[in-house]
Formats: sequence, structure tokens, C-alpha cells
Amino acid sequence: MSKYFFKLMGLPKSPNAWRGWRARHGDVVKWHGKLLTYMMEHNIKPPEKPMKTAVIKYTRGSSQEPDYDNLTISFKSLQDSLIKAGIIEDDSPKNISATYHWESAKAREGYVTIEII
Repeated sequence: MSKYFFKLMGLPKSPNAWRGWRARHGDVVKWHGKLLTYMMEHNIKPPEKPMKTAVIKYTRGSSQEPDYDNLTISFKSLQDSLIKAGIIEDDSPKNISATYHWESAKAREGYVTIEII
């Protein structure tokens, strides 16, 4: 069974900041790059084959607590990055079970964590 943990500094944009597909695509590219950089720096390799099923815990550390809708959708770019990185096969509900959490962090010291089993 594979298990992964990532802590990425910075915060994904909220859906209100995307303002169109180009901004959303830019956010996906940015977070995919952050994820790949983290994996290289910590010598983390994807599984031989992407996981067909996974339990994922997403946590956002920020100075302000978002409402639940914005909390969950803010992880969309990261979830897409997990697919692009070859960690998970698909992000449909039959493939993943995800939970979303928030914890307090100092202003301008935001981060996200992703735990996958």
C-alpha cells in the first residue's frame, strides 16, 4: 500500500480568482510544478502504476478560514496535479475519498498538506 505526504508552501487560488479557463489552467500548471519540485527535493517517486483508489486528506493552513465550498474547490488544481504526476489514476468519487480541513496559519505563511493512502 502506498502512502504519500506533501507540504507545499503557498495557497491555491480560490475559484473567485480564476476568472476564466486561462487563470485556472495557470493555477494547475503552478501547483503541478510545486508538487513535482517537492517530489524531487524529497526523493518521492510515484507508484509504478497510478493508484486506482485512494483516501486523500487535504489541509489548508491560512490566516482566514474559507467557507467549505471554497475550501474544497481550492484543492482542484492540486488534485489534478496528483493525476498528472502519476500518483492517482482518476479523481472521480468511485476512485477517491477525500476530506478537506482548515487550520490556522500566520498571514503570508500559508501552506497546503496532502496525505494519501
